[in-house]
Amino acid sequence: MLKNEKIRNVIFILLGVLLLLIKPHYNGPFLDIIKNYLGNISISFAVYFIVSIYSNNWKMNKIITALIGY
Repeated sequence: MLKNEKIRNVIFILLGVLLLLIKPHYNGPFLDIIKNYLGNISISFAVYFIVSIYSNNWKMNKIITALIGY
């Protein structure tokens, strides 16, 4: 994995965690959808990029990485 890809993956992991942290403070439109689903989506997003960092070590392809992250 290239250094740029690893940096990008870490940024996306932090974005997923940030979304999870700001979820309780959201008061905009679609409040029910955000409160019910944003946590699941953001954690799945973060886990996908955590797994993708190590997927080269496991010699897995992107489809298997996506299934593990799901």
